[in-house]
Amino acid sequence: MWPILIALAAGFLFGCIPGAHRLQKANRIVSTVALFCMLTGMGVELGGDQKVMASLSTIGLAGALIAAAAILGSLLVMRSLLPALQQVYATQDEDGGER
Repeated sequence: MWPILIALAAGFLFGCIPGAHRLQKANRIVSTVALFCMLTGMGVELGGDQKVMASLSTIGLAGALIAAAAILGSLLVMRSLLPALQQVYATQDEDGGER
């Protein structure tokens, strides 16, 4: 855990150096390449694990259920907040406030 925090702090300090903004484009490219390498490595590791491959359908079903529950929860919260939000916007329109 410490190497990750040290690398993050070093990157933050490097970003504070005047003129470091010129390297942002190169940093995005390097970050993207590193992300793809990491995802490829994780895929190879998981693909080689027989226990993971044997339980892939269970993992997929659990992931789909969690995603569906998150979407349903978000919709329920928005449905409960919608009348209050509409009232706030209607009040702002009557007062001549900006939206």
